[in-house]
Amino acid sequence: MSEQELIEQLADKEHAGWAHWMDYLFSRCPFTEKGDAIIPRELVARWKQQVKTPYADLTEQEKKSDRDEVAHILPIIDERISQEIDTRNKAYAERNMCIALIARLAEMLGYNVGMKRHEGEDWEDDWRHVIFIDLPTGQLSWHLHDSEMENFPGIVPYLKEWDGHTTEEKYQRIAAFIHLGE
Repeated sequence: MSEQELIEQLADKEHAGWAHWMDYLFSRCPFTEKGDAIIPRELVARWKQQVKTPYADLTEQEKKSDRDEVAHILPIIDERISQEIDTRNKAYAERNMCIALIARLAEMLGYNVGMKRHEGEDWEDDWRHVIFIDLPTGQLSWHLHDSEMENFPGIVPYLKEWDGHTTEEKYQRIAAFIHLGE
């Protein structure tokens, strides 16, 4: 779903919510002979007070009404998130195939390559496998998803510790390796 399609779907739900509110408003108002709606004084006072009230201070009934409105748009947001996750996962799958190839080639060239499990800290459980490659320009590492492990057959355990390199440093090391011997 494109951003414009997302906007259109959300705008459609917003319009439906507004239309529902207007139906409710008109159901509470008497009409003049000319067709003008008159909002009763007590409703004006109540709704003005609600406008000034932060969500956290609303009654449970008022909060429920707002939650019910949000529930109408959640399926659209969930669909968009699912599409974004699917796109991200496909990109990671491609990246991981490239890393598998790089690891295999590095092994063939005699560089140290190994796998280690990331323990501790906040990390998604299915992304705890880490592939390490030691180049003359420094250590490289990437987290891998459990589903990608079949593409890393025969990788031995990595016995060293992570040297603390950042993603930026990792790619600087790769660039330096690419330009070795120039």
